[in-house]
Amino acid sequence: MAQCEPQREHTLTFGLPTSAAFHGLQLFALGGVADPAGTYFGFALSQGLRITVCQ
Repeated sequence: MAQCEPQREHTLTFGLPTSAAFHGLQLFALGGVADPAGTYFGFALSQGLRITVCQ
């Protein structure tokens, strides 16, 4: 779980090994936050993000 900056942005940095096995790998991400007015029982979700490695 990570906290957002006051600008409502968050950066997550991580490294991937330099291996051909990761070429074309697709990752999916979704963000969420506790929100009393949220539509999912007090929880709000971001739009999904699809990431393709080395495409």
